[in-house]
Amino acid sequence: MARRGTTLTRRQVLALIAAGPVAAAGCSFRRSGTGSAASADVLRVALTTEPGTFDPAKVSDQDTAEMLSHVAEPLIRYTPDNKPGACLAQGWDISTDRLVYTFHLRQGARFSNGDPLTADDVKASWERALSPKTIASIAPNYLAGVVGVSDIVAGRSAHLAGVEALDPGTLRVTLDRPRSYFLGMLSYPTNFVLSSRSMAEANNRIDQHTLCGTGPYTLQSYEPGVMVRLRANADYWGGPPRLRGIDMPVMLDSDTIINNFQANSIDMWKDATGSRYLQDEAAHRYPGEYHLEPQPSITYFVMHPKLQPVFADQRVRRAFAGAIDIDQILRVAYLGIALPPHGMVPDALAGGATPPPAAVYDPVAARRLLAQAGFAGGKGFPRVALVTLEHEEGYILACQIAAAGLQANLGISVDLQVREAAQFWADTGNQTIPFCFTGWVADYPDLQDFLSTLFVSNAPLNHVGYANAAFDALCRKADREPEGPTRVRLYARANAVLMQDVGVLPVAQTRRIVLARNNVHGWQINLCNYLPDTATYKTSS
Repeated sequence: MARRGTTLTRRQVLALIAAGPVAAAGCSFRRSGTGSAASADVLRVALTTEPGTFDPAKVSDQDTAEMLSHVAEPLIRYTPDNKPGACLAQGWDISTDRLVYTFHLRQGARFSNGDPLTADDVKASWERALSPKTIASIAPNYLAGVVGVSDIVAGRSAHLAGVEALDPGTLRVTLDRPRSYFLGMLSYPTNFVLSSRSMAEANNRIDQHTLCGTGPYTLQSYEPGVMVRLRANADYWGGPPRLRGIDMPVMLDSDTIINNFQANSIDMWKDATGSRYLQDEAAHRYPGEYHLEPQPSITYFVMHPKLQPVFADQRVRRAFAGAIDIDQILRVAYLGIALPPHGMVPDALAGGATPPPAAVYDPVAARRLLAQAGFAGGKGFPRVALVTLEHEEGYILACQIAAAGLQANLGISVDLQVREAAQFWADTGNQTIPFCFTGWVADYPDLQDFLSTLFVSNAPLNHVGYANAAFDALCRKADREPEGPTRVRLYARANAVLMQDVGVLPVAQTRRIVLARNNVHGWQINLCNYLPDTATYKTSS
């Protein structure tokens, strides 16, 4: 899942612009209003991303996905100990050949309009997400392998052949080949189940007014740039949540968030910045209220070989890797909080496999490689722009350091650009940015989600232009393999191939920093997600 980094204040952005050539493309710097008054049964959580959509089929960022997970649900949800657990499917059977999954739907689950959950709702939700009319470009990735997906995506059929509603409470799904990660894919928001009646009444247009799920909360209101309000679903199949509601004021910069936290106008900041965390820790502010959580997340530079011809030359990509000081980025941009990467395999998922050699900062070798590619001293090298997200402290500082290294070590001038989040994700998804800095956090805790999902040559989410037949073959074999050491070793070999090619340049394994008041209890998080607030509650002190 595309992952936001840390929040950059307006003052910091202006300082960076003064220090170097940063062009703001489609940016707007806004300070949002404060949260609602304190209430013992309403949780106030800073929403650091303006929701780009309220349609689960189109979600591509973690902040929006976690917000919507309170309103709509999948068949499978990962537990706090990172295991695939029951959600709208209360159980399932897998055939001996691992091709057929039979899901037994949760009895008593109802949509917020009162309709009972049925297998037809699941089938209709998935078919709508895959339909070309929905324009949900990432949805096919999270049902890949289900028989008939390509026919719907291509417009040849409106019905998903591999999904059958055997009866109202039973759904059968047939795959084209064994996929050990299939249950994990089902947990992604594009597979959330919506009311088929509500979808039909809305002509399949899902927004804040028509979203109708089975979640523990309902969407009460949304005021763009100001607030998302959720209210408890008293008829939730898991029992009413302990909170009466959740207010999510939109706050796009860290100064606004921390000022509101200090004024007791918000209770939680789920993605606190590293700089703010270190400042507050040093000053002994908010003792016991910061929580550092592990997550399988990697940030990386993309050099797209199909959008910029010079990047098709491996010598150029290796020269860039040797000219960018990753250790400096970890120290300065990530303040020592993030961990060095081991290719595109996070330590949390590596399974003990031997990692590939890390990229080495070697300006001399980098200059030699660039000269071999025909650009000695940077002469004749085309001017390129390095693009990343606005409001992202770590991202922008990383780009500043990289640009300085490319200029000093290779004689290459780089224009820096920051873009508004929705535009950035759209541009990277449409593959219109040749050189960018981005990040990925696992959708589900499986190596397939980093390697096969992002870098197999024909993968729907391969937005970096990488193609290598040996890499593809290793991933295809690993994808079919049952859980175990053989599968881990195959992915490790694929990771080594990707790094040898410098298919991308990994920079950091980031950690999640949560700031939560000491009177907020019961919240849960796993490696990939902050879980819906069904058991969360507040006390008076």
